Amino acid sequence: MGRRLRRSRDPHPDRERHPHARPPVPHRAGRGLRRAAGGVAMPRRRPLLLAAGVAFLTIALAGCGFRPLYGGAPYAALAGARVEAGPERVDYLVQNALRDHLGAGDSRYRITLNTETDERSLGVSASGRATRYALVITVDYRLDGGPEAVSGRISETAYFDAPNEPYALIATRSNAEERAARLAAERLARALAAQLQPVTAGRGAP
Repeated sequence: MGRRLRRSRDPHPDRERHPHARPPVPHRAGRGLRRAAGGVAMPRRRPLLLAAGVAFLTIALAGCGFRPLYGGAPYAALAGARVEAGPERVDYLVQNALRDHLGAGDSRYRITLNTETDERSLGVSASGRATRYALVITVDYRLDGGPEAVSGRISETAYFDAPNEPYALIATRSNAEERAARLAAERLARALAAQLQPVTAGRGAP
């Protein structure tokens, strides 16, 4: 008595049969997961390895003498320094931005600022109206509290277009003044730290 063959049921009866057709590959969910013992899906360790690499690179750079932008003895000596400025809005902007750059602390230094602004028209329309301006902030500074006074001058520029509406022009100019004040404060912090570097290097941070 011959053996009876058993035909397997086609899971896709509507598909056209072809002798070389391949069965469809099921979609795999969780491509970023790996299988641990017991069939539990575990996340790959690439983010952990990346974080470890970044930490190692940071330590290596520190060993080679790399320092953050606002770090070291000069900035530590200036942290919390008293900043005195004039009564105008631009004085207030530069003063607050410089305090933010220096950070909190108990410095013995006092910084005195004298700020001036200047507007220069760069572009003129066919009707003779200025269409673009450069707003320049110049700061004369003096640093007291060390072995001798330190003084200097820095300047920064912010550009802005001149809208036709008067109120829009006021707002645009105000934004440019704030940008220039932040840039001036950053340059000022760098200048003060550079001039204070010989003092802190020779005697340590006050």
